[in-house]
Amino acid sequence: KNRFILSLLLNADLSTVKFDDFTNPGFGLGIRVSYRISERFLVNGGITKTTKIYDVNDREDYSLSPWILANQGWPESISAKCNITEIPIGIRYDLVRQQSWNLYGQLSSSTFLMDREIYDFQLTEAQQQAGSRDRWEVENRSKHAFNIVGATVGYERYLTRRLGLGLEVNWQTTLNGIGIYTVNLNSVGNQIMLNYRF
Repeated sequence: KNRFILSLLLNADLSTVKFDDFTNPGFGLGIRVSYRISERFLVNGGITKTTKIYDVNDREDYSLSPWILANQGWPESISAKCNITEIPIGIRYDLVRQQSWNLYGQLSSSTFLMDREIYDFQLTEAQQQAGSRDRWEVENRSKHAFNIVGATVGYERYLTRRLGLGLEVNWQTTLNGIGIYTVNLNSVGNQIMLNYRF
């Protein structure tokens, strides 16, 4: 009996701080290995290269370094684009299990490795006149172990005994702030999968 599933993942999601300021979607590509531990339960883990794009408009939603505050102060808002290596682990439960298709739910916890963070500051008129810096970029400065939790509903259908396709709808949130400005981020999205069971 096939207990392993190897999945190639392509995802798209929208990220937001307060669910009222969605911007452009971010995309990701990853791989996941699942292992069936019982008739309905599976555990899995993998790695995904993904991008989170979001805006931050309120001061209480992020923190700035003392140097930035002392030398130029708060911007009007920040637009962020972060390239991330995500390492998730999860547990899945098959809600409906059939010979050729399954409907399931999943809970997960992820580690984020912040590969590259780009922040564009929308400056006040006074900051612009003073020549304040409007872009900050860092690489490999932030790591967040198991700081992201998520829930998923998924559907998979097998075209042959081993090969199948799947679709998942995902929600994620951070337990504590991520990135150099410690933003609490929410993401909603979906991903398509190519599955091979063995």
